[in-house]
Amino acid sequence: STPECCRVVVFLDFPHSDWVHDRGECAIYPTRQSPYQHAISGKAGQTARVIVTRQAIAIGLNQHVHNACQVRGCFLLSLLFIFLSAGAVVMILGIMQVINPEFLLNRGSDRVSATLGNAIYLGAYGMFVSFVGFFFAVKEEKASLKWYMGILSVLGLVGIFISGTRGVFLGFLAGLGVLLIGYSITLSGHKQVRQVLRILIAAGILCLILVFIFKETNFVRGIPIVGKLANSSLTSGTGATRLMAWGIGVEGWREKPVFGWGPNNYYYAFNKYYKPEFLRAGYGETWFDNAHNAAVNTLAVQGLFGFLAYLGLFAVPIWFLWKAYRHKKLDVHVVVLGSAFLVSHFVQ
Repeated sequence: STPECCRVVVFLDFPHSDWVHDRGECAIYPTRQSPYQHAISGKAGQTARVIVTRQAIAIGLNQHVHNACQVRGCFLLSLLFIFLSAGAVVMILGIMQVINPEFLLNRGSDRVSATLGNAIYLGAYGMFVSFVGFFFAVKEEKASLKWYMGILSVLGLVGIFISGTRGVFLGFLAGLGVLLIGYSITLSGHKQVRQVLRILIAAGILCLILVFIFKETNFVRGIPIVGKLANSSLTSGTGATRLMAWGIGVEGWREKPVFGWGPNNYYYAFNKYYKPEFLRAGYGETWFDNAHNAAVNTLAVQGLFGFLAYLGLFAVPIWFLWKAYRHKKLDVHVVVLGSAFLVSHFVQ
């Protein structure tokens, strides 16, 4: 029977290229819902970040949990299919909202959220589906499942774009960069593949440069998320208010440097160090319950102690992943994709 601590499938890693271990065993990881999850931050989308971060951490703990918590058969594989397939349905509903902005309570918004109520959730969910789908598309040997997971990965990518969330897109770009660089380093026995990867990296950098050079053209402005991101300003509109909110977060941290103002208490720091310039962007920009930056917000509300712990959520698993790879305990795809996954969710 499944142990009490193992309720939900988070990530599966198998020593061989197939889904199932030679003995037909599947590893599962503890992901019990924490009653304190919402105390971490009040930021919209923070809950999604907590969930996917916890899932990513499970990758680094694979070797320990694999021996402690196993079940037989393909039941867990079926659950994973259901979870990713549900994500695909959510992405498809988001696409339908793009076609018909009034569909499913979207109320004409240009930033769709499918059934999740917030575009940030859709983008974060899309990133998870994209990365995990791609991982299993690479690992799977059966052609039909490989194609299925590949399609799910593409749908997740589409979800990132249609959400219109700049932070998620930046995270995706960072994760993609880690992915390409990681494979170019680890695939030492595949010279042609490494050359192709290096060309892609160079082409990607060139594209980014061209986008910012021609950011004011109609072509660049018309590219979903890309045009919006390239034309973002830190001196006007919401860009300026976000920058000021970050500054207030730092000022609040200086007053309470060790443990901060307490979870969900950025609002009090904001009120104390409020700047009248916020009103220039409209009344909607005069009230902030978070810094709109996970790292700065954590620094303000949980101090240096919480900030270092937050960084550890990403740095420690990445370190364990590469350590396991050096000792040949983990597959290259788990290490590279796991690292890219963690970096992407830190940046967003």
